[in-house]
Amino acid sequence: MLKMVNIFFTDWDPIVAAKDSCDSYVIKIPIEVAMLLSAIHWRLEGYDGPAGSGLPLVISENGNILSAIGPYKDSKVIKSTSETYKWLIKSTGNYDYAIKYGFGLVEEYKKRYGKLHSVEGVLIWLKVHVPSCISVGLLTTDVGLGMPNIYKNRADPTQSYKNYLFYEKFDVMKWKYGQTPAWYTKINTNI
Repeated sequence: MLKMVNIFFTDWDPIVAAKDSCDSYVIKIPIEVAMLLSAIHWRLEGYDGPAGSGLPLVISENGNILSAIGPYKDSKVIKSTSETYKWLIKSTGNYDYAIKYGFGLVEEYKKRYGKLHSVEGVLIWLKVHVPSCISVGLLTTDVGLGMPNIYKNRADPTQSYKNYLFYEKFDVMKWKYGQTPAWYTKINTNI
């Protein structure tokens, strides 16, 4: 089975999209976001420094995470041809959306599980080191739809992702520690 690394664009506000995430996705997807963004640094920026693992983190006296060593190591799982990757490199607005989404997921992880997520340091590094090879610009509306064609609706990418998650990922879409989003409940009651 093809492994897709994705950003689940269920809302134009990345923090809302992060809050919409099921419990297992607040664990897994921040890592995928960091992997996608890290790949840009290795492939397009020519980064040649140390790879970060999320650890060791530099933590201040008040417990805030300040930084990590660098981006995650480049991964073969990240395909330069994927719609999500191609969308991320179109503008700094898209890159920024992914950063905010990643941090939103990390915050949800803290709320739901009461722990720090090891990816946070890498996300801080990625936020500070915005690739210069990406055009400065706003969030673009041509969102990369990393999903089967049956769910793709370019005119409404957020609904595309909602439908994809509901119909294809129903087995993992559980909210024991977080609140089930209204859109999920609405689709479920309309079947």
